[in-house]
Amino acid sequence: MLVSEYVLEIIEKRPYKYSTKQVNVRDIKRLGIWDMDISEIHSGLIHQRVDKIANQNSRKRLYITARSMFKDIGVCQDLPYLEGVGKIYDIPSQEDLEWLIARSKYRLQLLLYL
Repeated sequence: MLVSEYVLEIIEKRPYKYSTKQVNVRDIKRLGIWDMDISEIHSGLIHQRVDKIANQNSRKRLYITARSMFKDIGVCQDLPYLEGVGKIYDIPSQEDLEWLIARSKYRLQLLLYL
C-alpha cells in the first residue's frame, strides 16, 4: 500500500476539519514520502527528511503530522517533541520614529495614524 492511499484513508476515518486535512496532505508531500510504500516508512527516514528544513516551527509541525498519520501502524512514535520558537520583532525606538516623521513630507498624515 502506498503512503498516499494510507494517508487519504486515515484522513477520511478521522473527524478532521477541512483545513487540517489539507495541511496533513501537504506535509506528507513536503516530506517526499507521498509515493513511497508504507512498509518503507520508519522514524529514521522521517527524521532525516525533517532535519533538512531550516525553520524550527515547520520541523515541529512535520513531526506532529508524521506522529499523527502513522500512529495506527506504530511507526514514528519515537520522533522528538520540539519546542516552538517565537518571533523576535525589531521595532525602532520612539526617537527614531519621531526623526523619520519630522523629515517626511507626509508628516501630518503619519501623526494622524499614530
